[in-house]
Amino acid sequence: MYQVHTLKAVRKDLKKLSKDVAVKIVNCRLPKLSGNPYSGALLSGKFSKYWKYSFSYKGTSYRIIYQISKQEKVVLIIAIGSREKFYEKLFNRLK
Repeated sequence: MYQVHTLKAVRKDLKKLSKDVAVKIVNCRLPKLSGNPYSGALLSGKFSKYWKYSFSYKGTSYRIIYQISKQEKVVLIIAIGSREKFYEKLFNRLK
């Protein structure tokens, strides 16, 4: 099992989502990443050191972007949000 850590900005990301989506992420999706962080997909290009976990809920696509530290057994959540304008937000966050 990996530990899941989040950036402070991720708490703001969760607050921007509807409560039922945020609860689903915290109770279902993050524990899945803890058990198997490699279930996501490795991104390419300028984001090539990050992983993406995608899922849909009530017709909306969501993304969780994270890094894996194999030595420390830590998954660091970088950003969470709906697909719309997500990668623009991610680019700004990682500047």
